[in-house]
Amino acid sequence: MNLNRLGQLQQLLEEFYGAPTELNVCDFVKFCQSPDLPASLQILQDKIKGNIELTLLLDRDLFCASGKTSVNHAAILSEELSHFVYLAFNHRRQRNITHLELELQSEVDRIVLAFEGCKNLAQHSSPQELYSKLIYESYAENFPVHEEGRNLAATFLRRLSPEGPKSWTEAEITKIRSFFHKDLPEKIHMLRSLARPSP
Repeated sequence: MNLNRLGQLQQLLEEFYGAPTELNVCDFVKFCQSPDLPASLQILQDKIKGNIELTLLLDRDLFCASGKTSVNHAAILSEELSHFVYLAFNHRRQRNITHLELELQSEVDRIVLAFEGCKNLAQHSSPQELYSKLIYESYAENFPVHEEGRNLAATFLRRLSPEGPKSWTEAEITKIRSFFHKDLPEKIHMLRSLARPSP
């Protein structure tokens, strides 16, 4: 992995959703020594001016290591990159977003990135194996908002083709793109209606 590749993954997400941020994530990267937390998006907001300051902290050794990283690290990096794109895009729209929205969208985006951008990122995993691990396993800390975001995203993803993104139809892809642009109440309403059993 390198910074150019990280920038390519950001561009992939922005183009997939039609969500330009006009920012380059590479300009916000700082390296540190933190193997227990290989990637973390730090968010500071000026409550008076409304300005947001973003920093993507990356563990230098894990990020710069040659070869592929683990599924765990690939998932965390995907989630933090998702947070960056979603937050920056919505800030441009002058729309405040919640922690739940960030977590919910990142759970969807790590599946999109597993197939579209990180096909060979994780060691010894085909895209299909990576998809299975990412949709059924969690790598976030077990806070209630993470659990809720993961559960809601799983409800959404499991209603799509079970073989994963390579089998998604154009209608399913359109639904995923539309989901990105919905406000949180619209997303929750949609996902809870999907979770209800058919009459």
